[in-house]
Amino acid sequence: MRQHGDKARVAPLGQRGFSVWQFVAAIVAGGVLMMVVAQGAGLIDVARVMMTTQQLHSLDAALRTFRDRYRGLPGDGRDLHRVFTRPEARFYQDGGFVDLTGNGRIDGDFFDPLSPTGEQYMAWRDLRAAGFWPGEATHIGLAAMPENLFGGMMGFAAANLGLADVVCLTDVPGPSARALDTRLDDGAIHTGTVRARIRRDGANLRNVFPDPDTAPYADDAVYMVCRQWQG
Repeated sequence: MRQHGDKARVAPLGQRGFSVWQFVAAIVAGGVLMMVVAQGAGLIDVARVMMTTQQLHSLDAALRTFRDRYRGLPGDGRDLHRVFTRPEARFYQDGGFVDLTGNGRIDGDFFDPLSPTGEQYMAWRDLRAAGFWPGEATHIGLAAMPENLFGGMMGFAAANLGLADVVCLTDVPGPSARALDTRLDDGAIHTGTVRARIRRDGANLRNVFPDPDTAPYADDAVYMVCRQWQG
């Protein structure tokens, strides 16, 4: 038993537990912080969409200027291998190499590991060598493809998703894919000059598909987005 004269001990201020109001304040502060972080992530996504939109418009301008200056598209001009001292653009098909240069197109599949000197890769090399695109101008094959702002790849293809003469972006989150389509085209996943598809590679390593998806963009999906370039 406590003696009559003992004084009740009071915990120092620093050792006292949270009061109910302190606990509520901590929860509110944490919620506000989470909202700020979420809004920040959303702003980053918006910035990526805006920058990618500008990047694609800049690519259109680069293709036009390149064609005017060198009398042919990057990767496709017959004499560009001499101008830029690079390998000739060739595709490996049926056990041999095929030359498609000079037909006014940037030929090739989006991914084609068997044709590292295909036009779709040499095009990036030519654009860089001419000073129209940033990056190393000596890469060939998949290494020549630039990384897009969503962490995937950007590349040319003669055709994809029902469009001809396209540049495609991989690993684009659903909300960003929808926003890109809206900014650059009609906002519909399967029509217009911007189309998209959830990547389902399977045995199709070249990532070439005859048609886009028809279901609307889903926020929890990741897409390959292809746009018909305006060169």
